[in-house]
Amino acid sequence: MVEIQCPHCEEDIELEDDVFGLFVCPHCDEEFLWEDDDYDEDVSNFENNGSNNPLMIIVGFFILLVAVIVGFSFDTMVGVMAAIVIFGVGIGVLFAAGIMALLRK
Repeated sequence: MVEIQCPHCEEDIELEDDVFGLFVCPHCDEEFLWEDDDYDEDVSNFENNGSNNPLMIIVGFFILLVAVIVGFSFDTMVGVMAAIVIFGVGIGVLFAAGIMALLRK
């Protein structure tokens, strides 16, 4: 058992060990939150809403830029095909970055 004080009325309350969450004080009937002090939120990435790898997105856009430069630099069919392949790689990198960001949510 752990003994704590109500944050509202400051009366002593006994709680079970390893029990955390929202409680009602038996003295003043006010709700209070009791949390585990050992819980480290920095370890968890549960509430991560964005991409943790912006470098992958930057690389994807750089590859797209290279594809556009290659496409405008060469007038031959080989240059155009190379630009299409490079563009596809850039789109693939951006797609993979998007999927990874969705899986982290």
